[in-house]
Amino acid sequence: MAALRRHPDVIRCPRTEVHFFDTSHWGYGVGWYRRWFPYRWDRWRARRQGHAGVTGEKSPFYLGHPEAPARLVQVLPDARLVALLRDPVSRAVSHWKMRSLRGTETRTFPEAVAAELGAAFLEGGEADLSLSPQTQKGRRYEAYLARGIYVDELKRWREFVPETQLLVIQSERFFRDPEPVLAEVSRHVGISTQAGLIEARPMNRNRADREAIDPALLERLRDFYRPHNERLASYLGQPFDWR
Repeated sequence: MAALRRHPDVIRCPRTEVHFFDTSHWGYGVGWYRRWFPYRWDRWRARRQGHAGVTGEKSPFYLGHPEAPARLVQVLPDARLVALLRDPVSRAVSHWKMRSLRGTETRTFPEAVAAELGAAFLEGGEADLSLSPQTQKGRRYEAYLARGIYVDELKRWREFVPETQLLVIQSERFFRDPEPVLAEVSRHVGISTQAGLIEARPMNRNRADREAIDPALLERLRDFYRPHNERLASYLGQPFDWR
């Protein structure tokens, strides 16, 4: 979350999304990755000034990339990880909109859904996840729907990192009341939770809600995700109030 980048205990990474563990950047080697982060004397200087000197990066696709967990623990076995989970329907629409604005997506949202879940899904039929481009090498960024099945992605991560190392937060909790969520994340990553250190400002809260998507299709997608969201809540032992 952007609020952490403004925390005085955090030394910002100059590149917001490094994408080392999930793309061809992995082939550049660990030295390439490390150059995006502060030097040891930068952290020493921060600590001399009374700050924790913690650093990190965010690359959302790490959660869904099948090779990211093994790669990450190979390089950073003790990293403190945070997974911020957004309503999967809103996430899918926002992802599609972002790629459309960049010019990397030319399909309408219904066309993208049909390509991933099957044309029959649009007419009330069953979803066919075998069509998902998430399973096709080199096309995983085009997976709008499969990437919202968070429970399967988290299970993969839990095979490599202990539960205490990976904090899972529902994005909407942060949207509604950011301060306590930020304090929880701060404790997890080892920085000060003192109130008033920074202003927590949720970003991109309503981007997906502003899109003119057929409400009937959105309702179909909510039905599609409902059993997966229930599995997620059962797996983590915490409720998720997505419709």
